[in-house]
Amino acid sequence: DVAAGANFSFFLGTKFAFPVVLTSGNNQHGQLGRTTGVNFDTNPVASYANDGSSVTPTPIAVSGGSNHTLLLLDDGTVQTTGSNSKDQLANSSVNTSSDVFVSATGLTNVVQVAAGNENSMFLLADGTVKCIGNNSSGQLGVGSTSDVSSLTDVLFDHRHFIGDNVGIGTTNPSEKLEVYGNVKINNDLNVTGNVNI
Repeated sequence: DVAAGANFSFFLGTKFAFPVVLTSGNNQHGQLGRTTGVNFDTNPVASYANDGSSVTPTPIAVSGGSNHTLLLLDDGTVQTTGSNSKDQLANSSVNTSSDVFVSATGLTNVVQVAAGNENSMFLLADGTVKCIGNNSSGQLGVGSTSDVSSLTDVLFDHRHFIGDNVGIGTTNPSEKLEVYGNVKINNDLNVTGNVNI
């Protein structure tokens, strides 16, 4: 995964077969997730799991905002770093920025993250969208233009948007869910009705 924020970039990769997050660019607010001693780096440098050791949970996605970063881990939790001017790090440290990754509090089962201009959004596995931070133009979708200082539900549920057929590996699905390719299931699969293979 790669992500670009305002004047900084993130790259997810591996080092000696272990997950690592590489960063470059502006670090004035700690958004690179490491103490650099300088305000910017021009070459990608490891910032998360930078010792080449095994890290559990594993970073799977990253999003860069104006001056902060959200890192999604494979256990559904989120690490955040950078400016916290509008509480966008969601770590219960009001207006306290961080130059190292810290845990976002009150979030589980996150499947997608989005960092904006001093705000953050989190899509949960059940379709709920949580938000926090700058809402000066109503961009968080909570029915006001007041900033949001604690995790709040967005007035939106993506589960109701998926009314037609969904395809993975195909652009013209003929069923509610049509998958071309292998499917891996790590937990229970509950089926009502027939399974045709």
